[in-house]
Amino acid sequence: MPGLMLKLRPFESVMVNGALIENGKRESRLRIATDNVNVLRLREALEPHEVTSPLAEAYYSAQLAVIGAIDIETARASIRDALDRASDRDDNAPADARAEIADAVDRARPCLEQSAFYRVMRAIAPALRASPEEQPVAAANSIEA
Repeated sequence: MPGLMLKLRPFESVMVNGALIENGKRESRLRIATDNVNVLRLREALEPHEVTSPLAEAYYSAQLAVIGAIDIETARASIRDALDRASDRDDNAPADARAEIADAVDRARPCLEQSAFYRVMRAIAPALRASPEEQPVAAANSIEA
């Protein structure tokens, strides 16, 4: 069957096209048959106060685009600017963290050009977890296509 399959943990919340959906007390699966649906697991979401770096800003802007809170062109410009600043940072982060950030930026840019905002989030998430300056984000890979 075509569509997006979500595995939801007990009491997990997810936003689908701006509507908040909360799972019950059992694990469940939800199939979304419609194409181009905006889905965001709340465990993957950053809060505004967690946006403390250019990479986190890019992630947050992509998140806002996924839920439809900002328009596509605004999101693309904001993410592009944040990715540029993230790749230009010259700080005292360990070399492996800088490499992870550079990798994330390189993976996110093609997704951004396609306006694939959830893929931008998936590309950035590992670097947010790896770098001490960046904010931790839950793994964005638990959705099956």
